[in-house]
Amino acid sequence: MQPAKKGIRPVWIVLGILTACLLCCCGGGFFLGFLGLRRGVEVDREAKVYATSAVQTIGKGWSKEEIRSFGSPVLTATLDQPKASFYLTTWRKKLGNLKTLGEFTTNGIFFDSQNGLPAATRVRLSAPATFEKGNGGTIVLRVVKQQGHWGIESLDIESETLLK
Repeated sequence: MQPAKKGIRPVWIVLGILTACLLCCCGGGFFLGFLGLRRGVEVDREAKVYATSAVQTIGKGWSKEEIRSFGSPVLTATLDQPKASFYLTTWRKKLGNLKTLGEFTTNGIFFDSQNGLPAATRVRLSAPATFEKGNGGTIVLRVVKQQGHWGIESLDIESETLLK
C-alpha cells in the first residue's frame, strides 16, 4: 500500500473550515432575517389597527381633544400652535367629518435604537378616505410605538378639495 500524499490533506482541512464558516454565516443571516420579518409583520398589524381606530375617532369632528388622546408627545406639543388650529379648521370647513376610511397601506417601517436598545418603532401609513363634503382624499399619518404605547406622530390629508 502506498503512503497517502501529505500535500492534499491541508487543502481539505481549509475547505472544510471555509464551508463550516459559510454555513454558520448564512444560517445566522437567515435566522436574523426571519426574526426581523416576523417582528415587522407584527408591528405592521398593530400599527394598522391603532391607526384605523384613531382616525375613525378623530375624523368625527377634527378636534384637538381627540387628537390629543391619540397623539404622541411630539404631536400633542404642536397642537397649541396656530398652524394646527388652521389645519383642523380647514379640514372641518372644506371636508367635513370622515365618512369612510379604506384599508391602510404601509409605506415604511423604521426601528430606532438608543444605546443598543429598542427606543421606538415608526410606521408610515396611508388610506383612502371619503368625507361629507368635497372629493375623497388620502389620509397620511406616521404612528410611533414608544415604551409599549402607540401614538400618532403626524397626520395629514391629501385632497384636491383642500387646494381650492
